[in-house]
Amino acid sequence: MAKYIKRFLIPALSAIAGAAVGLVYYTLWGCESGCAITSSPLLTSLWLAAIGWLLGSAYTTDRKKDDK
Repeated sequence: MAKYIKRFLIPALSAIAGAAVGLVYYTLWGCESGCAITSSPLLTSLWLAAIGWLLGSAYTTDRKKDDK
């Protein structure tokens, strides 16, 4: 179980950080109409959380290695 939690810890923390950055981005620079992603704080946070998850999962080292 601890191995499972370790595997998803970095991507989950990266997603939370991405959502926070998305909320800050919307607050400071987001537009209210006409923009597809930055018109809503929810959409901005979700998109940047997904990007954070993908970037965080790129740094996980819990991949199986071939022992040949």
